[in-house]
Amino acid sequence: MEKMVDGLPSDMVKFSNYQIKNRSEGGWTMKRIVWCAAVMMLLVCIGAWALAEEEVYSDGGYEYVLLEDGSAKITYYMGPEETYEVEIPRELDGHTVTAMASGCFGERWNLTSVTIPDCVTEIEGNPFYSCESLQTIEVSPNHPALALIDGVLFDKTEKKLLCYPAGREDTSYEIPEGIVAIGWGAFSNCMRLEHVSIPETVAAIGDYAFYACYSLRSADVPDGVTAIGEGTFAYCKALEDVSLPDSVESIGQWAFDGCYSLTQIRLPDGVSEIGPWAFREELVLTVGRDSYAMQYAEENGFQYTYPDANDWLYE
Repeated sequence: MEKMVDGLPSDMVKFSNYQIKNRSEGGWTMKRIVWCAAVMMLLVCIGAWALAEEEVYSDGGYEYVLLEDGSAKITYYMGPEETYEVEIPRELDGHTVTAMASGCFGERWNLTSVTIPDCVTEIEGNPFYSCESLQTIEVSPNHPALALIDGVLFDKTEKKLLCYPAGREDTSYEIPEGIVAIGWGAFSNCMRLEHVSIPETVAAIGDYAFYACYSLRSADVPDGVTAIGEGTFAYCKALEDVSLPDSVESIGQWAFDGCYSLTQIRLPDGVSEIGPWAFREELVLTVGRDSYAMQYAEENGFQYTYPDANDWLYE
């Protein structure tokens, strides 16, 4: 269960407030505001339906739901805001803890260390989304489902990067070869990272994977990735260069919004879907002639150019 704030999911409230604050100079149109309100209402309805379907319990500072096998999935941590270290319990009210929901520790800005027991074998998205001080995640070397590689949390079975601790001091990181996916919000709010090397084995990048990585300067998306998800690079304020492979077919809403240092991006000819507000209005798009991307640029008022146009801009 996602934490609710004033009747809305907390992540949506934070993201919406952030958008409105940073759009003040350019100004949102009434159409955008109405669209956002509609999305928020939809999320509230979905959340209410989910709550009606699952009964939420609490024990020792944790909210949880019961899975079909009688085990517990942690949905929210209710402990003190000043908590610095957490050891995930093995049981809640006698139920073995086997799963953690995405964002269940979200925005615990003081949290520096987490220990995950062997019984937790299912992790949805990134439970530690926006934990800006998190430096250490501990799991057993013999954990059946999870692994630490240089302090970064991975899913062994799916070969997926789950969480890069946002409080680490490193300015660069190289994802190991053989990893096939980057999970939802995996690098969110990693303020110090300037460069992430993504291997060719990665075929999927989750929504909000690099959200608010303020120092990230470049991103080379490997060939084989077909979708740039919702908010994947949103508010990477220092991002200056992005290379998208020809395999990309869709770009989600807010994918590159708030990338204030990014002035131009090439959209592959195979792109056939672009979500609302995927780019800042000032961004120049490099598009193929008669492509979907060219049509998108014209319909949405973007300046655009062709790869062979010698910097000539069209509107």
